[in-house]
Amino acid sequence: MELTDKQQKTLDVVLDCIIPPSPERSLPGASQVGVWSFIVRLASDEAAGVVEDLQWLDAQASALLGQSLASVDYARASQCLSRLREAHPGRLDRLARLTMSCYYQHDVVLAGIGMEPRPPFPLGHTVAPGDLTLLEPVKQRGPIFRRV
Repeated sequence: MELTDKQQKTLDVVLDCIIPPSPERSLPGASQVGVWSFIVRLASDEAAGVVEDLQWLDAQASALLGQSLASVDYARASQCLSRLREAHPGRLDRLARLTMSCYYQHDVVLAGIGMEPRPPFPLGHTVAPGDLTLLEPVKQRGPIFRRV
């Protein structure tokens, strides 16, 4: 599935509002890590919904700003998206979730946040041992479900 140029520009603006670039930490913005390719490859069942979200965003931005989201500066785009999120809670959750899923798997991002850019398996990650006595109240409570 391909995006039109307008949809791609809208997507890039939205992605960088979700996760902006961080030059001081040498981290790219979300528009630079291939979110659309990730969606098409690994979440293809959600791609059509993302395209609908982009079309909805363009229509809403045109109504609020008098122009497309891709043609305004970052501050106005961010303000517009904030207003839309307040007015339509949950409407952009899919795109935010997919963006974060893609972003925090990208090698440059993993290295930038101090993690080794590799799959978690087969090497695994060290998990600090916890205090399992904290689970005692839960164990003492017993099952809280109904057997069927």
